[in-house]
Amino acid sequence: MKRHKGRKTQGGTFRQSPQALLQKGRLEEARRLFEERCRRNPSDAEAHYIVGSIFGQQGKCQEAIPFLERTIRLKPDVVASHAALAAALKAVGRLSEAEKSFRRVLQMQPGFAEARIELASILLLQGKPDEAEQELRRVLKRSPRSDEVLHRLGEVHEFRRRFEEAAECYERALSIRSNRVLTRYRLGIVLHAMGVPDKAAEHLASAVALQPDFVQAYKVLGVSLTKLGRREEARAAYKKALSLQPDSIDLQVCVADLLEQEGKFDAALEQILPLMDRGVEHPGVGLVFAHLCRHLQRCPEAIEYLEGLLDKCDLIESNREEIHFALGKLYDSLGDYDSAFDYFRIANEIRPVRFDPEGHAESFTRLIETFSPVFLEEAPRSTLRSDRPVFILGMPRSGTSLVEQILASHPAVYGAGELG
Repeated sequence: MKRHKGRKTQGGTFRQSPQALLQKGRLEEARRLFEERCRRNPSDAEAHYIVGSIFGQQGKCQEAIPFLERTIRLKPDVVASHAALAAALKAVGRLSEAEKSFRRVLQMQPGFAEARIELASILLLQGKPDEAEQELRRVLKRSPRSDEVLHRLGEVHEFRRRFEEAAECYERALSIRSNRVLTRYRLGIVLHAMGVPDKAAEHLASAVALQPDFVQAYKVLGVSLTKLGRREEARAAYKKALSLQPDSIDLQVCVADLLEQEGKFDAALEQILPLMDRGVEHPGVGLVFAHLCRHLQRCPEAIEYLEGLLDKCDLIESNREEIHFALGKLYDSLGDYDSAFDYFRIANEIRPVRFDPEGHAESFTRLIETFSPVFLEEAPRSTLRSDRPVFILGMPRSGTSLVEQILASHPAVYGAGELG
């Protein structure tokens, strides 16, 4: 006779065991039964661990923590319990506690690679890139072909704004696992930051092909396509992203920026004005408004908005830098040169300075050798005749920026800045 795992309730109905429910993936029912077991036997470490683990799988990490802490008090030497607690603490943002828990895991089991990688992630989130890199290098020494470790090292370099090193790590990770979506996305971001939007767009397009609901990848793809002047493709990328996340402020800002670049200033303002009327404090809104205001005679309002962001918002360094530069330009346009100079000075202090004089000299040597009189004489000449692209060429400090500003003051001309 077949024996059933479980028992009958008082009314005679068969009741499945919590283990059976867990195996079938019926997490909610299993968790309730294990919680009942915890109440009946407060010293049951296994039941507390299972409840904590189920809460973690359900994304309820705050609820998981007390059960996992109770497990550790009952059985302090179980590595899995410390690792589960550390992961839950990280998920709810209690980073310093998560760091201590992962360090405890590594004391107990130094070769636990996943725990060391997670520790590195937490260190980076706390702004400790040197310590994060040290932990990752220890794992990489044992597993030199770990795409996960190479990806995380890329994130460390990206955090430091060492984009070339980050790109190299991401490319190495992709050479090991080409379908790694997040790595393609991060490589796209880094290449865009390096001024290579065409390569960035290729990787970002691959990312959304692999994961069609990747909203952020569509957004950065749109930004790269805009930089390339492929505005209809950029619009399509933003449209797809907005269909997935219609309330995204970042995406609405991107659409406004695209409209501004097309010279559709009123339409661009209509895109961001509802956000400003709602009291939304967002660096992207302020920066787009800073570009628009010159065409709409609303620069004092843009200054007030941007200065409000500096006073109220907890901004990342790159946003603070951009806002200070924008304020410098706005005050300069209004003739308040002292204020403009102050904002420009602060912006340049925020921007990290990494100048390599030997590399700079070498690049000029290569330019001189490449663009020789013979090369210039024999180089192919363009046969294209169009009134669309206008390139302003000149030596540094020769007035090219001034010429661009004069032309860009015409409503049908957009100043693209210095392009690669």
